[in-house]
Amino acid sequence: MIQLVMIFLAFACSLLLTRYLTIPGTWFYILDHPNERSLHDSPTPRAGGLAIFITIALFIVFISATTDLDLSDLLWLAAGSVLVALVSFVDDYMNLSFLFRLMVQTIAAGIVIYGG
Repeated sequence: MIQLVMIFLAFACSLLLTRYLTIPGTWFYILDHPNERSLHDSPTPRAGGLAIFITIALFIVFISATTDLDLSDLLWLAAGSVLVALVSFVDDYMNLSFLFRLMVQTIAAGIVIYGG
């Protein structure tokens, strides 16, 4: 039952943060304008992934504080997540090449796998 509550809370937190970060006028409000790389026809907010990352980070901290799970086990997951979030956030501001993003994401996956 506690797992269902955690899933619901994570979903609600992510939804609320996404809603906040995509409000016009906030400094997070970044629009993706249609170009050859995009799949949409009109300007679309881009900071939704940041809300998901923040939610995951908060729940990693919460889980490590409320369970007997060793924090070092979660640090590998956090390190990989930070790399992916960072390259994604930078890509929102400037167009990074897909090869660079793929390389960083592969390194992040390797970090998570190495950490077990």
